[in-house]
Amino acid sequence: MKGSPHSPRRQRRALYEASPPSRRLRMSAPLSRELRARFHARSLPVRKGDTVRVMAGSFVGQEERIARVDRQSYTVTLENVTVKTGEEKMTALPVRANRLLLVRLNLADPWRRRMLQVNAEELTPEERGETPAVETPSEGTSAPAVPSDVAPEEKA
Repeated sequence: MKGSPHSPRRQRRALYEASPPSRRLRMSAPLSRELRARFHARSLPVRKGDTVRVMAGSFVGQEERIARVDRQSYTVTLENVTVKTGEEKMTALPVRANRLLLVRLNLADPWRRRMLQVNAEELTPEERGETPAVETPSEGTSAPAVPSDVAPEEKA
């Protein structure tokens, strides 16, 4: 192939012929200031379960969780970022990883924790990938829900 090694044609060809590990590295997003200070890294490859802030496009400023990473097309699908199709159906809008900012990391994978040099003890339940447990009243102690701003009625 003719042209310099930095020609647009060769750069596009490198994108199309990239191996899966190099595609993973190309799909990196910058970290927020808090995460940069904590993990001493500027950017990381995106991964399912990470929470990101959209930095460009019609969903600017929206923070969503990553639902799917597509390395073949270099795009990421977010949970509540959808558009309406011609048939009035809602479909997920693919977003490029360089248009995102990592806000919260999914550290459930021990390999990723090891790469970031994070101990499992210092993780929050959200970073471990656990869903917070919702407290429900037990069957025997069912009390009616009373708003806190309403005073209890006095018996006469």
